[in-house]
Amino acid sequence: MINKIKATNLMNKKVKTVQGDSELSKVLYLFNKGHKIVVVLDKNSQYSGVVTSRSILRNGLYKGSTKINKIKINAPMITKHTSASECIRLMIENDVFNLPVFEDNKFIGVIEDSLLLDKIRRTSFGKEKVKDYMTKDIVFTEP
Repeated sequence: MINKIKATNLMNKKVKTVQGDSELSKVLYLFNKGHKIVVVLDKNSQYSGVVTSRSILRNGLYKGSTKINKIKINAPMITKHTSASECIRLMIENDVFNLPVFEDNKFIGVIEDSLLLDKIRRTSFGKEKVKDYMTKDIVFTEP
């Protein structure tokens, strides 16, 4: 059921891109205009990472002249056919909240954690009980 939901049905296509050598002030300007994530491209216009307000805060306070390459996150790339469950796994394993979506090596959008969870919540999966997925036989160990 959750595997039937694909990235193409979840992605935000209204995402801006910047070059890695751009200054933080450019990204902050985009955030002020309502963008939540910015995709970073290298000098060959290839995917290099993402920048979010969370990633800026995680790295501490920076001057507006700080280069984006210093604070970008290397989120794994996915395709538009990637399932919602695979997106969740990648987000958890890589400690990221956004995944860039590509088709034929071309950037086409981003999966955001909040949109992903909202979509899942609206399916029948969202109405199921948590206890149905919890481990029933818990094993405790001591050092």
